[in-house]
Amino acid sequence: MQIADDQVQAVYEVDGTRLYSSTGRWLQKICGAGELVDQQPEGGLVDVDALAREAAESVSIDGPQIRTSPSAGGLLYVHVPTWLWISGDWWKAYTATASTGRVSATVTAKPVSVSWSTGDGATITCDGPGTAWTPGSDDGASDCQHTYRKATDPADGKSIPLSATVTMEVTWTSSIGLGGTLEPIDRTATVQVAVGEIQAIETE
Repeated sequence: MQIADDQVQAVYEVDGTRLYSSTGRWLQKICGAGELVDQQPEGGLVDVDALAREAAESVSIDGPQIRTSPSAGGLLYVHVPTWLWISGDWWKAYTATASTGRVSATVTAKPVSVSWSTGDGATITCDGPGTAWTPGSDDGASDCQHTYRKATDPADGKSIPLSATVTMEVTWTSSIGLGGTLEPIDRTATVQVAVGEIQAIETE
């Protein structure tokens, strides 16, 4: 009996699914007459593509952290551009790994774009997280903003939902050198906002 260690080779199901040894080792029987019997995996067979999907399902990603200026915790204003962005603490790559024996697959989910539903019927898609407002920022410096045209009535407790859906690209690698892409992951968060008006008072 021979043991071939760490051979990166696959066997195939009838549907073309690639299967790998869970230990990375394959056994080969050599008979006395010199006859070689096809190699068999030492451990169970592993579908590395399914392992990658398992890792993708286990990646832990909370909903995006919505930020606005003016702050969504106060009043937004009609005819005043509202800056929209996702917190930099949230906007990062997320990873997860699934393993069977010595075969593992690691997925990486990276945020790439945000679709904003502003609550007044508008939808905005922004590449990247948006620009965070800082004191002294130029009004035109935001690459992701929305201007409301109609006020809500906060005195009556009325507000509208502001939602952000982040699309994340998903790639995977494995301990046996294979990799690829998977379906994108979406994460959504919603906050309630009130929109007010700035009143101008004419004086003599």
